[in-house]
Amino acid sequence: MKILVCGADDTVFILDLCLCLFVLLDFLKFLLGLFCCFCGAYFIINDLIYFIDWNIITLNGRSIIMTFLFDWITVLFIGFVFIMSSLVILYSDDYMFGDLNIIRFISLVFIFVVSSAEVIEGVDLYLYSWPVLG
Repeated sequence: MKILVCGADDTVFILDLCLCLFVLLDFLKFLLGLFCCFCGAYFIINDLIYFIDWNIITLNGRSIIMTFLFDWITVLFIGFVFIMSSLVILYSDDYMFGDLNIIRFISLVFIFVVSSAEVIEGVDLYLYSWPVLG
């Protein structure tokens, strides 16, 4: 039987690896936010509204349907939320340098962003995602 001991160097390496992954995801979220802002401008110019009903599952004649509404206001607002949250994570990378709870903080920011996106986009998810947002 072999016992693995995690030393301080291994913990720092894992922390740095997770932080690099979060920074990469944050950069992709920033690009997605810019893309949403451009799509919002496109929706304004062409006066577009997309209303999507997604049938998730049907069991015994009962359906669970998720409804999404994409208009220029929601797409622009999602873009702004993504951009602002990526700037918060970028700032926290320097502000919380060396703090052991930075991974937890970044994870909570990602959960907040996803739940706020659900509140903004999901017409039927308003009551379900509001407690997660709070």
